[in-house]
Amino acid sequence: MNIFLILLLVAGIIGMVFGLIKGKQGVSWGSKLAVACVVLTVGVIIFSWMMPAGSLQRQVAEFLEKDQQYQHVIGEKVGRMLADEMPGSQILVIADAEKSYKLDGLKNGLAGRATVEAVFPDLENYIRRNFAGQPEQVSSMVEEQRGLPFPSELVDETIKSANMRPDSLVFLCSLPFDYERLSIWRDRRQPDVILASGEDIWNIPDIIRDIENGNITAMVVHKQVSGILRQPIPQDTEEAFSKRYALVTRDNMDSIMERYPNLLMSGF
Repeated sequence: MNIFLILLLVAGIIGMVFGLIKGKQGVSWGSKLAVACVVLTVGVIIFSWMMPAGSLQRQVAEFLEKDQQYQHVIGEKVGRMLADEMPGSQILVIADAEKSYKLDGLKNGLAGRATVEAVFPDLENYIRRNFAGQPEQVSSMVEEQRGLPFPSELVDETIKSANMRPDSLVFLCSLPFDYERLSIWRDRRQPDVILASGEDIWNIPDIIRDIENGNITAMVVHKQVSGILRQPIPQDTEEAFSKRYALVTRDNMDSIMERYPNLLMSGF
């Protein structure tokens, strides 16, 4: 609350008390003054509550917009990497239909230098097919699963529904908890697997092991820089990416762990 509102509030309280005293003394305007000051005081209090809320809402909206821009940066960085290292290849993208920013960035980064197909796990349909229950129960289960990795069985089904045999498989969503059950690891022509969600990573030790043995080609990890969404986003994609993320591969893992000792411990 700023100083002007505080002064108004104090004036309203003083005026209300003064008006009540005068009203008891029989002064005709005393009660009117008291009522007017009550209205003023309540108005100031309501206004002071609304102001921070509106400011907070604007700040949250700004943070969300910047986070979406950073999601786009992840996709563009990975797209450029694939375009440079595997031009002309076939790339299958596993993405969350509700989060398209990384996919748009990936396509921008590829700039037409590779063939891309995106598939989207349908969580609601999967739950309806596999779990008996009333519609409201299904809706409740879907809501409980939002924000968590998709089930491995659903991801497997989604990959197999694609119309291509990919050279690279890019996850723009989190890997399943039990990702080792995915059939891609048993494929004789296993595609390169790139983890580009930039979100929570649930099974860091297993993923580090699979990067070291070559099952996973690269992984985007979040540096969790304090206050980054309050800062301007660099215009340059490489600069913006390196400000918030790191791209971990078998070749650079040791140097990244040395530079950011806690980065691969928490998954951010």
